[in-house]
Formats: sequence, structure tokens, C-alpha cells
Amino acid sequence: MSNPADIDDPIATERLVLIGADGRTPISVRVGRPYAADGGFRCPVQIEGLEPRYADIAGETSLQALCLALRLVRDRLEDQLAKGQSLSYPADGGEEASIDEAQLAAIFGWP
Repeated sequence: MSNPADIDDPIATERLVLIGADGRTPISVRVGRPYAADGGFRCPVQIEGLEPRYADIAGETSLQALCLALRLVRDRLEDQLAKGQSLSYPADGGEEASIDEAQLAAIFGWP
């Protein structure tokens, strides 16, 4: 069953900026720890600033649930690029670093 609350103890996070016609939107990716549920596993995932909290992603094993959650994040970010929006890492005192499709593939480690 999904948990609509924020992921309080994420195992992975990333801060990005989405740049589109409506301006700049900070987004925060959070992936939680997979947990046993309903004879399989579920993994919480959230892209705050882009969409509401997703239902926890189901898999047969904890690894599958985690991989499917990461795939969801990649698919949603790729969708933003396909819609003509841009992604970047926040400046944090320096220059922003743009993220294109090739860099997104490198982040996730598969083409």
C-alpha cells in the first residue's frame, strides 16, 4: 500500500532545477528503502516539485522494486526533456550545470 507522506529517511537524493516556459522550479528526488509488503517488496519514490508523491513501486524482490523506482525517476525526467524543458544542477555558489539526455543516461548508468 502506498504511503502519501514524505520520505523521511531516503537512501538516495538529488536536487535539480527544472527550467521551462513557466520559469525555474527546484525539484528534489528522493528514493526510500525498499520494504517487504504483500508477498513482495515496495520502494517509495518522490520527485518533489514536479509531481505529487507516487504510490510505492512494487517488485518481486527488493532489488526489482528499487530498480523500478529508479526507472520511474529517469522516465519522468526524460519526459520533461522531451517536452522541451531543461534540467540542471543548482548553482550552489557557482555556475549551474545543464543536464542533457546523454548526461541523464550516465547518471542512471544505462542507455
